[in-house]
Amino acid sequence: MKKIFIVSACFIVCFYFNCNAQTAYITRDGGSYVSVINVATNNVIDSINVGTDPEGVSVSQDGSRVYVGNYTAHNISVINTITNSVISTIIVGSHPTGIVVSPNGSRVYVANFQSNTISVINTVTDTIIATIPVDSHPYGITISPDGSRVYVANFTPKTISIIDTSTNTVSNTIFLSNFPQGIAISPDGSKLYVTYSNSDSVCIINTSNNTVLRTIEVGSGPYGIVVLPDGSKIYVANGIDGTVSVIDSVSNTVSSTIQVGNSPWGISVTPDGSKVYVANHGTGSISVINTSVDTVSDIINNVSGAFSFGNFISTHTVISTGYTSKSIASSSISVYPNPFSNTTTLNINYTSTQNDYSLYIYNLLGKEVRSIHAGNKKEIVISREDLASGMYFYKLTDDKGSIATGKLMIED
Repeated sequence: MKKIFIVSACFIVCFYFNCNAQTAYITRDGGSYVSVINVATNNVIDSINVGTDPEGVSVSQDGSRVYVGNYTAHNISVINTITNSVISTIIVGSHPTGIVVSPNGSRVYVANFQSNTISVINTVTDTIIATIPVDSHPYGITISPDGSRVYVANFTPKTISIIDTSTNTVSNTIFLSNFPQGIAISPDGSKLYVTYSNSDSVCIINTSNNTVLRTIEVGSGPYGIVVLPDGSKIYVANGIDGTVSVIDSVSNTVSSTIQVGNSPWGISVTPDGSKVYVANHGTGSISVINTSVDTVSDIINNVSGAFSFGNFISTHTVISTGYTSKSIASSSISVYPNPFSNTTTLNINYTSTQNDYSLYIYNLLGKEVRSIHAGNKKEIVISREDLASGMYFYKLTDDKGSIATGKLMIED
């Protein structure tokens, strides 16, 4: 297990939680990096080097990892969201496209477009544990809410492969009338929504009997597709005419058409469902849609090659900090082990005239769940005790205020 160092900023201020401050990870096709956007401010805050021609992307449900498919490098870059750096590179099949992480975060499924296979990755070891043959040219991929079934859109033969995740085998095949590309599933798992890029439509599939319920006409060249967390609306990125079609899930009709940038490919929604982000490949921009009124509320420019096919917005709350005049030179904090099961130790690795340290731990909702008064100790032992597995955030303070913030991961 690697030791993780969290280096605090040179000028730290007051600490606060921003419940809308998730991050978006934008793959930059034609290059070899991913841009990181703070969803609260819509500012690009980081850039991460990955493999060549990154296209597909998927963020784990706890927000700790991002998996990026490098199309011409034929591998997956694994990003640690604590450090925003690549911690592993996994060789998969030829030309990885769609990627999906299982709900419990233990597996990643990768559609290999030219290999006609699905690579199954163990996220603990970052190794391939199975390679599943499917029909020709698998592209989009999604998973049922309970993690029992993976659905793969196979472009050329016009089929959906259904994979039983307990056996890693294809258990059924749905035959379609057109070429499927993007695919999404309703929050209750009862319906699949599949884009037909050649016929400018979306088909709806009943997952209880694997039959097509109906087909809905949308804009030209539909590609990426996403369902709101409450299941009320479906957003479709139309790559040719530069629009997003909004489908009402009750009436199964297009309720709105929103003009965005050129060649919108990737599309993703914030965890609270309030905003949809659209990656405009042709324009090199991100359109932000306010889902309450279905209009573009912001445009993020200078994101050339924006692609992001898949779920590219993290589902956890991140910690935001501001700046004051308090300077902390060469300060660093280390936490080891992290993730941990029972105990971990936070080490304070800098010299300070202040000695009265306190550590506060918060859950994903920003509620304080633990406080530790350490006095002048430079090593703070954190015991799990009654904390459930998952992600937490910490704030370290001294006499004068906040020193550093970071993430803790507890695993069973």
